Amino acid sequence: MITALIFLVMLTIIGVTAARMSSLEERMAGNMRDRDVALRAAEMCLREAERAIMNSTTIAACNGVALNVVVNCTSPAPPVVSAVPSYRIVNCSSPSITYYTIRVDAQGAKPGTTVTLEETLVSLD
Repeated sequence: MITALIFLVMLTIIGVTAARMSSLEERMAGNMRDRDVALRAAEMCLREAERAIMNSTTIAACNGVALNVVVNCTSPAPPVVSAVPSYRIVNCSSPSITYYTIRVDAQGAKPGTTVTLEETLVSLD
């Protein structure tokens, strides 16, 4: 009788541990997916900022003035993001070399999941 009781307690402990592990793995997979969604939204917004720099004479003629304007991306973001991704052209300067530092912020489905990308785009004048 005592042996059966000890065996039953051991099986209960193993079952509870397995349930906790599976719950933890599911949360980790969900967080990883959420981060990937935010990363895709940030990449999409970064490409939009690059196109805006290449196609705009206003942005291209910054001449050393820091453009610190936040712009919401207009490209369709993944449908599960909790906020519209945005980019900011942080800096551009130099008499012979124009460079743009683009900083992009994006969120995943949960507001706590954020991704920030930064890229420096160089064009020789």
